[in-house]
Amino acid sequence: MLETDPQISEWIHGILHGEPAPAGDFLKTLAEALKRADPINYAFLKPGVVLIMRRFPKYKCQCGGRL
Repeated sequence: MLETDPQISEWIHGILHGEPAPAGDFLKTLAEALKRADPINYAFLKPGVVLIMRRFPKYKCQCGGRL
């Protein structure tokens, strides 16, 4: 799910990689949960994540969205 979701994958991977700056525990935990989510839980979590992205827009992975 995350790997095929261009809307949020670079943002999530940016948090996990600390790019451009290390994220706090809340964002790291959220990113890990989304990374591990099954399709049903991913669909449940995504709308909230999109809202949180607007509050913390600076994160973006420089690795091309891969872990």
